[in-house]
Amino acid sequence: QTVTTNWLKPYLSNDSPEWTDMTCTLKMVRDRVMLPDNDWIWANEWSVDLSGDFGSVTDADGWEYETEFEAFGRSRRFYKRGDLVRRRRWTRTRMLIPPRLNDPKRPIFIVWETRKDEASG
Repeated sequence: QTVTTNWLKPYLSNDSPEWTDMTCTLKMVRDRVMLPDNDWIWANEWSVDLSGDFGSVTDADGWEYETEFEAFGRSRRFYKRGDLVRRRRWTRTRMLIPPRLNDPKRPIFIVWETRKDEASG
């Protein structure tokens, strides 16, 4: 019998969809995530969140592991023998579109500095 270390795509009936929200229940399509409205733009492309503590909550590729999808909670952890599922967090930054310089409604910030003239007392 051959043991393989490859992880397979989710095809069992109780597996989470390949792309989900953070609860692993709402199926998502990564490239169809919408901005809140037309006042926003994407600041970068999707990337794997590598902010976890390597070796204790994630591996070097950002994966966290559990025995089943329902066991994923608020805490994250590294691989343990017997783990059957894994997930990783993808992030993308959005930002408000800055107002145009010729926009009359654009806020203007003024710094007013005052000094007491020592000569005049």
